[in-house]
Amino acid sequence: MPNRKHGMSRRSWVKTVGAGGVVALAGCSGSSGSSSDSDSEGSTAGGTNSELTEVNITLAPSGFQGIMMDHITEDTDILANAMEAAGYQANVQRSWEGAALFAAGGPDISTMSSLEAARLGAERDVDLAVFGKAAPLFKGMWVARGGPYDPESTGSAQATIDSIVEDEATMGIGSWAGGEIPGHMAAFSSEFDTTFSQEQSDFDVVTADYAAIPQLILDGDLAIGDASPVHGVARNLDENGTPQHREVFNCAEILESNDIGIPLLNSLTTNQSFIEDNRGAAAAFLQAWHEGMAWLFEDPIGRIMMDEENHFEQLAISTESQAQYIVDWGINMEMDNEYPIVYQDQELDDSFISADRGFINRVAELGVAPESWEDNVVYEKLEQS
Repeated sequence: MPNRKHGMSRRSWVKTVGAGGVVALAGCSGSSGSSSDSDSEGSTAGGTNSELTEVNITLAPSGFQGIMMDHITEDTDILANAMEAAGYQANVQRSWEGAALFAAGGPDISTMSSLEAARLGAERDVDLAVFGKAAPLFKGMWVARGGPYDPESTGSAQATIDSIVEDEATMGIGSWAGGEIPGHMAAFSSEFDTTFSQEQSDFDVVTADYAAIPQLILDGDLAIGDASPVHGVARNLDENGTPQHREVFNCAEILESNDIGIPLLNSLTTNQSFIEDNRGAAAAFLQAWHEGMAWLFEDPIGRIMMDEENHFEQLAISTESQAQYIVDWGINMEMDNEYPIVYQDQELDDSFISADRGFINRVAELGVAPESWEDNVVYEKLEQS
């Protein structure tokens, strides 16, 4: 079995694909590239240069996306071959700070959400392009099962939130830069009439390591936290396999029930200028991602157990039963959850684009996104090469 420590080892940080590494948010390779034709069908022609053109990509190192990326970048040459066939060389870097790196002009391709792109585009006056969907916002707010803020004890999710506000209790989040934060802002505003933002919140908010939040809830250090099975909840199953946490609300479910729509947690994003000049690179990356997800979905438990040490770390778990819980919750969709941890298919179609546009327009009405966001963001439909 491979023996890697993702996000930590020299190999996983410097390993080249073709001759480089990957970064998770699209790099600002120009403050305002000329806008491409929205929703256009693109060819998958290769790069414009006779020599391989480097493409920088940054991706978060954890979860099923991390496992999939290991497969296509380290355990096989899937990404390298797809990119080389199109005339490119992918440089892959793993980082939790993808959006920040992208905003600073680092990578060319990222997994920031379309909503993050809408906010960043207006804030930095950069023209961005969303060309694939990676994951919906499957995260939610969780509390200790049986504790004072358990909806089963308070009577409802609203009563739980009201109690947390009244008690000035503490909520834990991974980062204010997290892709889920804008969706949570909209959920608190639309469903609970509660303010949640970095500038002002109706309760105390602290940041902590994503995977540590569920344990901090059980320890009583946090009343509620932004979490999911792959962010530490599954690691805290009791001896009967029951989570010691209860989900107060799933962010996507709240927004969908309020006719706002389902937000993306991750989408494949780049600059408009980059995709105009390097459409083949984006198409090749989409093709490799799709092939990696097909491999994962074919046998998710088997894929996890192929490299138990590292994949357990990426999923924030320690046993195969915990892995099975995550797969049943977010891949097989056999539990009380409607939103997969990752999408099996990444291509955009007209229906998805229309729905996502509608979602961002609705949250713009709530002040979570700029109303002029479409001045800076387009959707690009790509055919796999």
